Amino acid sequence: MKAANSAHLGVAAFVRVALVATGLVAFGATLRPRVHDWIPVLLWAAGLALWCYEARRHFGSQTVAWRLDPGEGRLLAVLLCVFAVLWLPHWNDWRWAFTGDSVTWYAVAEMAAREGVKKSLLSVEGVDLHFTYPHSLAFNGLVFVATPSFLMHRIGKLIVTIGALAAIYCFFRAILGRWWSLAICLCLAGNYVFLWFSFVSYAHIDSFVFAYGTLATAVLLWRGWDDWRLWMAAGLLGGLSAYMTQTAWPSVVVAGAMIAVDGVRRGQGVRVGVALLTALVVITPIIVQWRGFFGFIVGTQAKPIWELDYLWRIAVEILLYPDRSGTRSLGVLGGMLPPPGGTLYLAGVVLAALGIVPFFRQKFRLPAATPWLLAMLLLETCLLTVTNNGYHTASTKRVYHLLPLYLFFATLPLAVSLKFVWEQRLARVLGGFGCAGLFVWYIYGSAITIIHPVDGLYGYNAMDGVIEVHQRFADRRIALVTRREDLVENLRRGSLYDRAYRLSDNMSAVDDWLSRGVDRSCVDFDVLCFDVSEEREEPWSELASKDFGGLAAVRIRNSTEIRCVFCPGAQL
Repeated sequence: MKAANSAHLGVAAFVRVALVATGLVAFGATLRPRVHDWIPVLLWAAGLALWCYEARRHFGSQTVAWRLDPGEGRLLAVLLCVFAVLWLPHWNDWRWAFTGDSVTWYAVAEMAAREGVKKSLLSVEGVDLHFTYPHSLAFNGLVFVATPSFLMHRIGKLIVTIGALAAIYCFFRAILGRWWSLAICLCLAGNYVFLWFSFVSYAHIDSFVFAYGTLATAVLLWRGWDDWRLWMAAGLLGGLSAYMTQTAWPSVVVAGAMIAVDGVRRGQGVRVGVALLTALVVITPIIVQWRGFFGFIVGTQAKPIWELDYLWRIAVEILLYPDRSGTRSLGVLGGMLPPPGGTLYLAGVVLAALGIVPFFRQKFRLPAATPWLLAMLLLETCLLTVTNNGYHTASTKRVYHLLPLYLFFATLPLAVSLKFVWEQRLARVLGGFGCAGLFVWYIYGSAITIIHPVDGLYGYNAMDGVIEVHQRFADRRIALVTRREDLVENLRRGSLYDRAYRLSDNMSAVDDWLSRGVDRSCVDFDVLCFDVSEEREEPWSELASKDFGGLAAVRIRNSTEIRCVFCPGAQL
């Protein structure tokens, strides 16, 4: 009887696995990447769901549950809620407009929500053909649920940001203490570069979710947590990361290799195989479209330059980025860590380098994971250097992915110092106040950088300036004097930018300057902005060369392509 039941179960399992394979083959046969069709999407989703079900049936009775301590989980949840409450009121501030190319991430999803999806949801042809279509739509999910709006887009960014902070906390919590992990996440949440990328429409912040989520899973498996859900999570996160921001890939590959080797060594080859097959099932759409994937995404995003001088210069720049750089744009002003973060980071890297030697690691009471994190920093630096896309300087959109590692090394000297004085009460109290003071100094530096940005830090083109003026002078009537058709269209009521920022509430485009002039324009408007974006003669060029007849200038921080002045009597 038992033999018959066992045979029956074996046949049932075989049938389910055969159905998975059949569904994926049918998916590959029916997928047309540039045509929206639910059938291949449902075939792939059904195959993935059936595979996960089969894995659960096989491993479900052999689990060892892992979870955060309830008190710790509640504390983390409260802190993330506080972050969301402080973040949300600033969701559409002009500082994170950056319309140069980031707005495309919203435009793609908004158009799909308003006019319908035009291509397969699993197509690899997403934003600028540099990212997959699932990546372009995933964090914009709320745009499809409610009326398409810029607020829903930014709330989606907030949700992904919270997921990123949670994943980073879980990784560091698996290798460090609770309070040290919280300190790293608090410093990250208050970092001016991280905050800019959490708001701006780029979808790149998801790299933290997949990189650190996979790393956290790998650490738990490496430490012996024999939980089938962790193996499945490793496969799912690893597979899904292939659709998302490429900066997560090195961490995912390293984590996958680590648990694969360790799993085989411990005689868990079957579970390693299941995790690998799970990842393969997830990336089946990419395998089917491998030409486009490697041609558009990998080929256009890496473009390595194999010149030793270039590679060395970029690598050094990446390693010193927390402390200093020549960058004054894309949300980065010099060092990525405000004082005293950069100096502490350099000290932490020196400590970690000494910690490679066991004698010094014990002498300084460094965490056992310190050499591994240093190796991870160096590996990521090498990969980011090679894949810098040929840019003259290190790409900030890639390097900011290293912020959690930068902050680990910045907090390392403080953690070591506290360990040495922990047994002396007075020294412990003074050390705690000292660390708190340094944290306040660091947060103050981030806040000042955001509140009073240097010119060009958060934008450069005409629309960046238009949005800034629109918000800073919301109670004034503003004219944009231009003959550029794209700017006139952007200010039209009902346009994409008007739906996002409500520009038409107080702004209008003026293209008949010859018949209006300053006097007539100032009857209808309080602020006049002039398009100076192109090297050509305009009807107002002579006026601009004479500083607009002495009218009081408006300082524009976010654009070099418009100049604005107050009309007489309009300046307060």
